[in-house]
Amino acid sequence: MENLEEMVRRIVKQCIREYSRQIPDYDQTAIYNDVSELLTSYYKDGEKDAAVRYALQAQRFDPYSRIIPLYYRDQQTLDSIASGMGVDVSTIVRNKKRLCMDIYKSII
Repeated sequence: MENLEEMVRRIVKQCIREYSRQIPDYDQTAIYNDVSELLTSYYKDGEKDAAVRYALQAQRFDPYSRIIPLYYRDQQTLDSIASGMGVDVSTIVRNKKRLCMDIYKSII
């Protein structure tokens, strides 16, 4: 039988998937672009936005959380990140978008 933590995790994932489906694609693209600009500025500025810092810390246990700093802070290419993580570029693209959308949901 599924323990409580696994059940909660599964339910939360289902809710997030359902919520994401309700946002029209054009809105998702605009949100993704806004978050990308926010992260670019976050890593360039000396002063760090507390909401962004909190959102990034919340992702620290995600297996793909390294994508965000590698891409925005270190300015690595998606190919180089994929190679370093031993995964396909499409995996990096998909998870980068997911992480950006999670950041958006954390800071709104």
